[in-house]
Amino acid sequence: WGTVMQANSKVAQRYAKACFEFLGSDKKVQCVLDELSRFEALVAESVELRQALFSRVFSRVKRTQIVSDLSTKMSLSPDTIRLLSVISEMGRLRLLKQMIEQLRRMMFERAGAMPIQIRAASLLETADRDLVVKKFTELLGRKVEPSFTLDSSLMGGIKVTAGGRTYDGSITGMVDSMKETLIGGSA
Repeated sequence: WGTVMQANSKVAQRYAKACFEFLGSDKKVQCVLDELSRFEALVAESVELRQALFSRVFSRVKRTQIVSDLSTKMSLSPDTIRLLSVISEMGRLRLLKQMIEQLRRMMFERAGAMPIQIRAASLLETADRDLVVKKFTELLGRKVEPSFTLDSSLMGGIKVTAGGRTYDGSITGMVDSMKETLIGGSA
């Protein structure tokens, strides 16, 4: 299963890179990113739409037609419509979320920034958000582009992922670390 996920990630990365190079300007890439995100959110919230686009009940031609019709109704730009059409025709629509993430990462890299994901057990105040961003800007030595999400499984604190590394300052992480120390120490 891990091999399939890696392969899909590489395919998504190739599509994102081709799109990034084709579009060229940051303004065009940002426009397409915003529109792809809207399209992906619409698909994510509709069970019927997901079934129509991802099941084998409809032919690839019919699925591509659905994408085209939906894109037109959403008033998407010609670049986004063209990209969605190609992705659909190639049977890669399932990778859209990964492609969006890769495009976003490429935009950050071009701007000299690093995306960081900050998961918190509860909603962070603006001052706390700013402090986390400041600390990680200093730690990583470059500008960061944060995204904040709530994660109730953390019990308290935060968990930050940046550059493929996770910094765990959550209560759950501390408890897990203590368990590991106690179990390792008793052997």
